[in-house]
Amino acid sequence: MKIDNDIIKKHRKGVRILSNTTQINHRALVIQSTCDLESDLCDRLAAFFVSRNSNLVESKVKDDIYGEGGMFSSLSKMAKIAYYLGLISKEHQHDLLKLTKLRNRYGHDKSRKQLDEEPSLNKLIQDTNLFRQNKSELENLKPQAVYLAIKDQLIKEIQKIEDFS
Repeated sequence: MKIDNDIIKKHRKGVRILSNTTQINHRALVIQSTCDLESDLCDRLAAFFVSRNSNLVESKVKDDIYGEGGMFSSLSKMAKIAYYLGLISKEHQHDLLKLTKLRNRYGHDKSRKQLDEEPSLNKLIQDTNLFRQNKSELENLKPQAVYLAIKDQLIKEIQKIEDFS
């Protein structure tokens, strides 16, 4: 099967991930940053398991955890196990689960709009502990900036998990 020339021409110009308002597409942003959170948490979980069992190889553990069909192949599963192991707080688990719900809404419904155009999506962000505890600093920011601040803080918290390797 041959790819149509119009498709080839379209992609020679590059991929557009901006919305019509020249903001970055929030759907793309949320899905990508959830992947970043998953990857960072997977690294910490794999290092934790390897530190407890010298027979394990970190790359194999990562594949078993995060790979296709892996036992913790989603951010929600990894957040729960990290909390059960005492690696993250209940508050951070809650916030990771809220961002997972946001990702799922964008990932399973391509008609979703920007965060500031969808109150139910923005509410997921505002329901995080990080938003509630920092409301006065965050409430004047655009929803995209609020989301990014919360995501960045969660990544920082994940990176604080002891490096077991």
